[in-house]
Amino acid sequence: MGTISEPAEQARRQRLLGRMALASALLVFVVVVSSAYLRLSNAELGCSDWPLCYGSMKTDATAASPGGTVPGQTVVRLTHRLAAMIVSILNLLIAYLAWTRQPARVSNRVLAIALIALTAFLSLIGRATTGSHLPAITMGNLLGGLAMLALTWWAWLGSRTLTSDANRSQPALSLLSMSALVLVVLQLMLGAWLSSRYAGPSCMTFPDCNGAWWPQPFRWAEVNPFLALQYREDGPVLTSTAMQTLNMLHRVVALLLAAVAGALSVALLSRPNARRLSAALLLAILLAASAGIGTVLLGFPLWLILAHDAAAALLLLASLSAYYRFHAP
Repeated sequence: MGTISEPAEQARRQRLLGRMALASALLVFVVVVSSAYLRLSNAELGCSDWPLCYGSMKTDATAASPGGTVPGQTVVRLTHRLAAMIVSILNLLIAYLAWTRQPARVSNRVLAIALIALTAFLSLIGRATTGSHLPAITMGNLLGGLAMLALTWWAWLGSRTLTSDANRSQPALSLLSMSALVLVVLQLMLGAWLSSRYAGPSCMTFPDCNGAWWPQPFRWAEVNPFLALQYREDGPVLTSTAMQTLNMLHRVVALLLAAVAGALSVALLSRPNARRLSAALLLAILLAASAGIGTVLLGFPLWLILAHDAAAALLLLASLSAYYRFHAP
C-alpha cells in the first residue's frame, strides 16, 4: 500500500483547518447575534413603548410579554447554546492543527494559544453575564465574541492560498487597510460600551442628539463600565448627558470609518482579484450605517438593532480581510 507524502498530508490538514475555521466563524456569528437578541429582549428593548414594556420596567425575561416569555426566545436560546458548544469543540481542534502545522510558525502557535484562552474566557464570562448589572461584564462578553469571530476568520484566511500584496510596495493601501481595521475595532468598542449600558435611546434624534451636537456635562461616573447600572423604582437609569456624549462620539467615529473604509473599497477596485472584497466592504459599510441611522429614526426596534449588530460584525470580517491582504504573515 502506498503512503501519503508529507506535502500531501500537510495540504490535507490545511484544508481541514480551513473548513473548521470557516464553520467556527459562521457559528460564532450566530452566537454573537443570538446573544444580542437574548440580552436586549430580556431588557425589553424591543417593546414598542420602550423603556416601559407592557406598562412595566423589569429586568427579567418573564416580564417581556403578557404571556411571560419573549416570543421565540426559547428557540434562540437553544440555538445559542448549541452553537457555542460546537464552537468550543471546533476551536480546540483548530488550535491543535494550528499548533502542529508545518512549517512551524510563531503566528500559528500564537493563534492556537489565543483560541484556547479566548474560548475559556468566554465560557466563564458567559455564565457571569446572566443577571449581571455590571456593564464591564457585558462588554467583555460582547467584545470577546467579536474577538473570537476575528480569530476564527483569521485562521480561515491563513488556511487559503490568496493573492496577497503583503510583499509589494503599497504604502497607501497598507495604511488605509490598517486605519480601517483600527477604526472598526474602536467603533465596536464604543458600540459595546453603549450597548452594555443600554444607552442608545438616550439620543432619540439624528444627526444631533436631542437638539444638542455635543451634550454637556460629561461625568465619567455615569458611563464607567466598572460601576453597576443604577436603578430606580421604575427601572434602570438610562439617560444622561454622558451617555449622549458617548452616542455622539460613536457617530463621529462612524463618519471617519465610512470615509476611510469607503476610500479603501474604491482603491481595491483597481487591484487584481480584489473586486469582491471591495464590494463586500462597501456593502458592510452601507448596511451598518443605514441600520444604525434607521434604528434611531424608527425608535430603536429590536430587529433593526440586531441588523446593525450583524452588519458591524460583517464589517469587521471585511476590514480584517483587507488588512490580511496587505499584512499577511
